[in-house]
Amino acid sequence: TLPRNDLTGMRGKVYYTALKRILSERGASIVADAQALEKITPVEVGRLALRYRLSFKATCEWLEESRVLPTGTHERIVDGGLRVSDIFAEAAQP
Repeated sequence: TLPRNDLTGMRGKVYYTALKRILSERGASIVADAQALEKITPVEVGRLALRYRLSFKATCEWLEESRVLPTGTHERIVDGGLRVSDIFAEAAQP
């Protein structure tokens, strides 16, 4: 199962309102942490998602919007066969 995050169970307008609030509070830190990495891998995005209590998709899309990752990164990861649950499992390892 995927880890719970601060958006778990939300849909539609409630989801987007909460996401906007969360990113206004944590977005700059997420970007700074990503930019400090030597290489941004799917597992590193998973670690950021866990640290900031966001979904993998929301974290990817925020990093894409912030121009830290190329547009379409999330789709390429998922379409490439990587499972988000596997990414989180590896990201949770010390």
